[in-house]
Amino acid sequence: INRSYSDNADNQPNISINFQYDNKINPFYNANKKLFNSIYYLEGRKEFPIDIVNPNNIISVETSTSSSIRNITYNTDNLPSKISISVYQNGSSQPTTSVSFYEYY
Repeated sequence: INRSYSDNADNQPNISINFQYDNKINPFYNANKKLFNSIYYLEGRKEFPIDIVNPNNIISVETSTSSSIRNITYNTDNLPSKISISVYQNGSSQPTTSVSFYEYY
């Protein structure tokens, strides 16, 4: 999926972001699904957190200045239990990495 933004007078995209997704369940999408049915919520938001608007999990994001790779570990229900995100800025070969763990109740 490609998402483009334009903030200039000729409406030509000046920011372009490419997303790749897996085919597994995105628990953030399911948790926020009722919000998407609310016109009030949708009209009140200029930007949507991209993690919650797709039923699948993001595995990579690429812009002209950075890229990120998400390594996702899934539990027996095919839900993410660990997400490691490595971000590469301005062509750097050394990423900044963060790790999140998830538990479901």
